[in-house]
Amino acid sequence: MFIQAYTNLEKHVFNTLNKKLFGNLLFVNLLPAITLIYLSFKHENKYFIWGGVVALMFCISTGTFIFLRYLIVRPVREINKCIINIATGEKDLTINAVRCSYDEMGDLADNFNHFLVTFRGTIEDIRSVVLQMSTEVAKITDKDK
Repeated sequence: MFIQAYTNLEKHVFNTLNKKLFGNLLFVNLLPAITLIYLSFKHENKYFIWGGVVALMFCISTGTFIFLRYLIVRPVREINKCIINIATGEKDLTINAVRCSYDEMGDLADNFNHFLVTFRGTIEDIRSVVLQMSTEVAKITDKDK
C-alpha cells in the first residue's frame, strides 16, 4: 500500500528530479525549524531542545541522503547494467532497461529502450539487405558457370 501511494505521488507531484530534490531539502530544513520554534515556546530547557533538534536534523539528513541515493543512483545503475550487458558478454540487444521512477531517470530508461528498438530495426534492415545482396551474388555466380 505504501509503495502504491508513493508511486502515485511520484507520478503526479514529484515527477522531476528538481521537485524531488527541492521537496527533500525543504523537508530537511523546515521540519527541524518548526520543531525548534514549537519546543522553544513550550520548554525552558533550551539546550536540551537544541540537542534534540540537532539529533533530529542528523537523522532526517541521513534518511534524505539514503532516499536521494535510491532516487538517483539506483536508476543509473540499472541503465549502466544494461549497457554493460550489451557491450560485453553475449551482446544481447533484446534486453531492456527497467524504469525505476517517473522522472528524468525513468525517461532516460524509456529513451534507452526506444533507442534499442530502433537499433534492432536498423540491424534487421542491414541483415535483410545483406541477405538480398548475397542472393543476387549467388544468382550472378550461377549464371557465370
